[in-house]
Amino acid sequence: MQNITLREKSIDSGGGCRGPELTLNGTPVAARQNANPDYSTLTEIKFTAQLPVPTTNRKHRTCKIKCVNGEWVGPLCQEVENYEDGRFHPVLRNCRLDLNGTQLLIIYENTTHSAWHGWLPDRSRILLRCEGHPGLYKFLGHSNLQCIDGDWDYEIPRCVPTTSITEYQENSPPTILVRLPNGSSAVDLSNNQVVIYPNSIVHLECLFKRSDGDPEWSWSSGQQHRLTGKYLSIDPSASVSNN
Repeated sequence: MQNITLREKSIDSGGGCRGPELTLNGTPVAARQNANPDYSTLTEIKFTAQLPVPTTNRKHRTCKIKCVNGEWVGPLCQEVENYEDGRFHPVLRNCRLDLNGTQLLIIYENTTHSAWHGWLPDRSRILLRCEGHPGLYKFLGHSNLQCIDGDWDYEIPRCVPTTSITEYQENSPPTILVRLPNGSSAVDLSNNQVVIYPNSIVHLECLFKRSDGDPEWSWSSGQQHRLTGKYLSIDPSASVSNN
């Protein structure tokens, strides 16, 4: 902590608060000799804390504790550069995230991580997707999570391996392969979706053991009809196949 400032009380609070304890990285810090103020005459203590702001790149915040009815309350911290114009908010609890070997990729502050063990600040947002190309794993859950006072707003999602990974074990979801005989595509990492560019021909291939039944395609848009079947059509206008 640094840049500590003190503000005198303007009203009588009945004796004020006792001197607060000061620690740095968990180690108690003693005040300089002859530097101890009379805390019974103080109402607030402001200081600069090394505390990340989730919505910005700033790593320091102006904070304060207040003397209320003889007890220190806080810390309360600001989220703007100029603390004279900003409001102070309670510092809520961080969220714990432990992911390793789950086939989940974590996207935090525009950086992708294959594993994470640690804490994230309150109100942090993370994106999660399955590793590999879309269609190799079935994604179950919400891809956009936010930390709210120590808890994630949704459960951590999971990735279920599909048939090409499980060697067609029973009850495994089918692998979906995206083929482009003509055109181009890209992967939208934020939504774990394949984006197909205009004038492209797309084949979606469903890898499923026929002895386990016949899978069926479903479409989010009811306005368009797509050709499906057990074999690729020789008609170049057919954009979907089901193998």
